[in-house]
Amino acid sequence: MEQPRPFGMWAVRHIVVDLDFSSTNYFRQVLLEPGCPKLAPTMRAGGMNLYSDAVYQEWKEKFLAWREGAAARAAARRKQREEEARQFNSRVADTLAEHERKAAIARAERAAAEEFEAQRERERQERDQAEQDTWRRLHAIR
Repeated sequence: MEQPRPFGMWAVRHIVVDLDFSSTNYFRQVLLEPGCPKLAPTMRAGGMNLYSDAVYQEWKEKFLAWREGAAARAAARRKQREEEARQFNSRVADTLAEHERKAAIARAERAAAEEFEAQRERERQERDQAEQDTWRRLHAIR
């Protein structure tokens, strides 16, 4: 049974029934969503916000239009999040590629340094061998 409207005005409980919301709490949560049209009370009586027929009907039209656009807004948000994720993944891939490039340069430098040290060691061994051969020939002559 529908409750009578105080002073012939709309209270939140009547709006919830008219718009077929599950609870007044859910209705109040929806009113807090960004972009939702604001519902300004016409009068306050006993701690209860009351809305005139004209104010309610005007707000109801705006609200229903806003509610119809919810799917489009959700799709736009989803597309924006996907784009942000794609950009993030691109930045991560770029960062990983940069780290890999730096690691490859470091490996190449390490390999070059090792090759240089190996070449120096071979030259030192050749020099030592030549020096030993020179000493052997000198001692063999005497």
